[in-house]
Amino acid sequence: MQAEPAHATAASGSDVDFAPDINGERCVHALIGDASCRACADACPHDAIIIDDERLGIDVSRCDGCGLCLPACPQRAVEAETVPLPRIGRDGALIACDQVAPAGGAGVRRCVHSLGVRDILDLARMGVASVSVFCGDCKNCDRGRSSQRFEAALYAANALLASRGGATVEKRAVDKAGFERARAEIGEGLSEKGLSRRGLFTGLAKAARERLDDISSVDADPLMLLECDRDGALFLFHPIIDVERCTACGSCARICPHGALAFVRSRNVPMLAVDAARCTGCRMCIDICAEQAVVLEGLVPRRQSGLELVEMDCPACGRPFTRLRSQGVAPRETCPICAVNNPYSKLHQVIRDERN
Repeated sequence: MQAEPAHATAASGSDVDFAPDINGERCVHALIGDASCRACADACPHDAIIIDDERLGIDVSRCDGCGLCLPACPQRAVEAETVPLPRIGRDGALIACDQVAPAGGAGVRRCVHSLGVRDILDLARMGVASVSVFCGDCKNCDRGRSSQRFEAALYAANALLASRGGATVEKRAVDKAGFERARAEIGEGLSEKGLSRRGLFTGLAKAARERLDDISSVDADPLMLLECDRDGALFLFHPIIDVERCTACGSCARICPHGALAFVRSRNVPMLAVDAARCTGCRMCIDICAEQAVVLEGLVPRRQSGLELVEMDCPACGRPFTRLRSQGVAPRETCPICAVNNPYSKLHQVIRDERN
């Protein structure tokens, strides 16, 4: 499947300079042929996202640059240039939609719902405690039917922050007069200068740096900058292995682009490691698992960290394979491939005639 780039100019006054592009190196549909993800397509209110057997791209004749597909993508494969939200006061930020605010004004986006969980986490990392929101009647807006919602993103981001003992981000709905007052307080745009990390992000911590150093595709994903070792900390996505179904074939570990599922050795013991801090919710592990042994849960504390494995050689084909130790090992147990394709099915016993 080929990703078709789109470079159409968005409507005047948008914070998105161009219609989004789809990064084929990140999109799950370019990584696995039968990927089930349709997050960007479900978020698009104009049916501008094309996902079929041969194409992956954006119909620029339908796209209005609303940006709702950007936060919806778990892999951040939908890309567009955006302008940072302006800071108001000491710890506030401002956003408005172009249905009610002057086009091209500071803080004006095509749609306020283009602000997703990662964006809110970034705001918190920059010391923002509240976001003043000025928008129109979303229920009667054609973008209102999108699955991407600012309120849902805010709830999820605040749950992640609060579970780590951090300050949350508040939404403050303002009217036109409140919006104009807020614009009068606009200072410099939010940036990485003078970040107030408030102790819940581990951007400067050794553990986070190590986690990011070996994941080139992450590009400092805000989800992976969160402190992950605090008791009770929630994770936006958490893959769970069904130990009754899993055959330890390793398909999920091989397909995972971030190492949320991986074969490792701990004190020389083979393990199927489960690291929810690395999970983006791409669902490729679910799509690849023939046994339907992987489920994805959201906003939950750590429930699995690793499953101990047993290494052995298949008596039928001689190749090494693994099993979950919790399942036990049957005598002369064969590997998953031989278990499905009986290697002895075409062998016949030769009985010698002793009379000759």
